[in-house]
Amino acid sequence: MRATQLARRTAAVAVLLMTVLAAACGGSAVPATEPTSTTGGGAAIPSPTATSRPSPSPTPTQAVATPGTPAGMVTVAALVAVGEAIFPAAPDGNAYIECSNGGNVYEACPITSRLKQRLQQVMVTLCRCQNPAATRTVTADVTATGGVIHVDYGSQRFDLIAVQQGGRLLVDDQRCRVGGPSTSIYSTVNPC
Repeated sequence: MRATQLARRTAAVAVLLMTVLAAACGGSAVPATEPTSTTGGGAAIPSPTATSRPSPSPTPTQAVATPGTPAGMVTVAALVAVGEAIFPAAPDGNAYIECSNGGNVYEACPITSRLKQRLQQVMVTLCRCQNPAATRTVTADVTATGGVIHVDYGSQRFDLIAVQQGGRLLVDDQRCRVGGPSTSIYSTVNPC
């Protein structure tokens, strides 16, 4: 009888701890089958704001999910982390760069091998530009297959299509914000 009560208390404490961790790390977990938006009727999730002097990121990260989020669940915070890893602050903190740093080496980038091959084939960066941006804002929406990461990179506006692959969120496509699928990086490399 006492062992049963102890097991119940332990389980209750574990659930409470996971709830507190999830809340402390950016909000609740959202099942990948339930669309979630940074706008609309749900809880507001603050979007990162552009600053005149970004803080440098030591190394890009590959987001799986936020801490406390069960495997297979995608959150807005995890998608935003992927977008920020694709376009981190430059080492000097004066601008934002692409994770390949303008080169053709994408090992530090959370992208699929298919996208890496396409970028190397057409010799274009994910921003389809040549220069770093002074500002960068990243927001996201969860979809059934991963998510859409909305990036304002300087004057350019585009979306990164993220998918779950091998237990990680990876970018598999880049599209201009206006124009939809016809602006996929697999169809055109014109600037957005």
